[in-house]
Order: sequence, then structure tokens, then C-alpha cells
Amino acid sequence: MPKGENTKSRRTAVRAGCALALTGVCAGLAPAAVQAQEKKFLIGIVELQLTNPFFGRLEKSAIDTARKHGFDVMTAEASTVGDSATQIAAIENMINRGVKGITLDPANPTALVPIVKKARDAGIVVVTTNTSLAPM
Repeated sequence: MPKGENTKSRRTAVRAGCALALTGVCAGLAPAAVQAQEKKFLIGIVELQLTNPFFGRLEKSAIDTARKHGFDVMTAEASTVGDSATQIAAIENMINRGVKGITLDPANPTALVPIVKKARDAGIVVVTTNTSLAPM
């Protein structure tokens, strides 16, 4: 397979994986959504730098999937490569805003562990894409 086709296939697979992860978040929240149809749920999407077209496409796919399932969306991104501080602040903001789920593309898999634990302890479903977090 030519190099360009391999890269294209990999990007398609990663985008599909991200959409699938967000679908999992949405599916996990669906029973509650049925009980409270008049109230929309808020989903958080925390991505890496959107100046990189790859991450921009991932975010767009996640937003489209969330909206398809009837969720409101709140987004944030890391300012630079490895910028955990911006992602931590964004997740803290999402916790305070009452999101029900977060899909996260971690800038640093170790630095984000405490805030992800805090979100999960608050009952928020957190799914990571592209990079796993260090063991909690």
C-alpha cells in the first residue's frame, strides 16, 4: 500500500475511533436522557491544538456525533503541544458547568490523571482518545 494511502487509512481509523468513543459516552447517558427529555445534556470535548488539521477533524467528528444524539457541546483545546494546564482548566470548567461526559485527547497522560479522577468521582463519564492516561 502506498504511503499516502496508509496515512489516509490510519487517519480514517482514528477519526472513526474517536467518533465511536463519543458514541459510547452518548450511549452511556442515553437511559438518563430518556427520563429527562426536556433537559439536554452537556458533553465536553477537550482536544489538542486545532491548528493541526488532524485534531480539527477529530473535534468536528465528535461534535457532529454528540449533536446527532441530541447533546449540547462544550469544547476546549490545548494551546500548544504538551499544554496540560489549559486542558486541566478546561476540564475543571466542564465539571463546574455540569457536563455529563467528556471526550479527551490528553496533552500529557500523567498530568491529567488527577483532574480526570475528579471528573469521574463527580459521576462524569470520561473517555480518552489517541493516548491512554497513566494508571489511576
